[in-house]
Amino acid sequence: FSVEGHTDSQGDDAFNQTLSEERSQTVKNTLIQMGILSDRLTSKGWGESKPISSNASPEDMANNRRVEFVKK
Repeated sequence: FSVEGHTDSQGDDAFNQTLSEERSQTVKNTLIQMGILSDRLTSKGWGESKPISSNASPEDMANNRRVEFVKK
């Protein structure tokens, strides 16, 4: 699986990119600690580039701060 991190649009692009990468790496590391083999996982950060909501309200921004699991 690919563990993919996302952010809302607050903050600058570079900060959000780093935050999303750290977010996905943290989840990946937790899964490895739980017993998933590391060679079965990758991680990627998308920053604010793939929103699922508009970022127009606190609820929308919360929807965009997420980690997704993508089957490879």
